[in-house]
Amino acid sequence: MISLISVNDKFMDVSPKELVEMISSSKYVKGIEFCVTDFNELEEKYLDDLVFELKKHNLILQVHGSSLYSLEKQYDFLKKMEYYANYLEQQIVLTMHPLYDEDKNISQVKTSLYFDEVIKHSNNEKVVICIENLNDIPNYDRLEKESIKPIVLNNEKLFFTYDIGHEIMDYGNITNLDSYVISKIKNVHLHSHDVIGNDHLPIYENDKYFSEILKAILFLINNKYCNAIVFEYNIFACSGNTIKEKVQDFLDSVDFVALHY
Repeated sequence: MISLISVNDKFMDVSPKELVEMISSSKYVKGIEFCVTDFNELEEKYLDDLVFELKKHNLILQVHGSSLYSLEKQYDFLKKMEYYANYLEQQIVLTMHPLYDEDKNISQVKTSLYFDEVIKHSNNEKVVICIENLNDIPNYDRLEKESIKPIVLNNEKLFFTYDIGHEIMDYGNITNLDSYVISKIKNVHLHSHDVIGNDHLPIYENDKYFSEILKAILFLINNKYCNAIVFEYNIFACSGNTIKEKVQDFLDSVDFVALHY
């Protein structure tokens, strides 16, 4: 199983070259999942440079995109992802959130319609599109894994990103996955949280949820999951005075957790 770290615009104080060199020095981290926001010029330039460095070091790129884009913008974004896939000679796993509304049934319909259209304009051999299960937020009952299940099972080209952190935070059914759903998992997100609701926290040795996190990972391994685990931390929650120090703490945390599976 491959370990990756989630990277976003908050990492930009560290140059792509420095970041990839730090990742290369990790024992277990084999690449990144880049989380885009607006994909503005600055963000796109940073990712372009990062992709160049990843190729030099034979590391993996995954991407966390946005389902808030219009379909036209999403199609353009997919073309960029296909360009990266060609350059890296890798298939890119692209994760996006389901759409959400105040009513869960409407959320399911909106999500299904949106992703059906996106899939029609994607090259599945270059870019694998996954929907991620979410936890709830105030005023919104967002789609959890059970609500996403029929959407991904009804589209052979659509897959599932299983966010273990979200599942632990709201539901706790970490191993409640049947074989059909497991077969559709192409990506896994991992992070911790605290009792007051802070999410995407780093996992340390004394983490309250460490045994549950490890149980979920081992369950997937025992069920033949062999794709990536993305450690999805808020970089500002990591220890250190500078972003570079926080990145190192992030990598150290991943290496510690990866020792156990």
